[in-house]
Amino acid sequence: KTAIREAATLPQYHDYLRHRFQWAPGTPSKVDWEVHSTLLYPYDDQRPTIVKHIHGIAPTGKYTRRYNPHSSPQCPCCPCSDETNDHVIQCPGQSRALWRQQTIQKIRTHLENPPGDPTLASILLQGIQQSFTDSNGVVPTTGVPDEYHQLIHDQNEIGWTQLFRGRWALEWRRHSLPIASPSQAKCTPEHPAKWATRCGRILLAQWCELWKLR
Repeated sequence: KTAIREAATLPQYHDYLRHRFQWAPGTPSKVDWEVHSTLLYPYDDQRPTIVKHIHGIAPTGKYTRRYNPHSSPQCPCCPCSDETNDHVIQCPGQSRALWRQQTIQKIRTHLENPPGDPTLASILLQGIQQSFTDSNGVVPTTGVPDEYHQLIHDQNEIGWTQLFRGRWALEWRRHSLPIASPSQAKCTPEHPAKWATRCGRILLAQWCELWKLR
């Protein structure tokens, strides 16, 4: 029954996502939904907040204004007159700027312990930086080895802000196996989705911390 119910509702849900995020028709098929589900599982006790967040409708000023005409749509941390969900991570306010620094540092520390694919790490860090400045920003493929181009294209299409909503491209799987260091005789293989899952946990946890700051 669950499989039948999912088969009936998934196309409708993907249609909603295409409309909500202005995705191309094939974009949902490029998302790693296994990673997405794994990332959301620990937040069952915060389900209302997380569900709104992953759909870009967390109750920021823009949305609270729709239901309460006396509520201000302005950002509480800066003069922005229309606080959107993406603005929460892009706000120039001091507390948000510090949060962005901490987020980059946590991801960087994770990527270095143990060190893995430096190209993959560079792409991820560039993408996160893009999400902090431009909701529609893209990571260029210039100077990046050809084998990573599909990954960049797919995540550009999905959106780099979507990493904070648990939506990672399937292509991350092809490149995320760890690289053995000189001191290691061999490198123990891991499930190809684990790399994105671990990074995704950091980003989702960071968003939750930011929401508390707000």
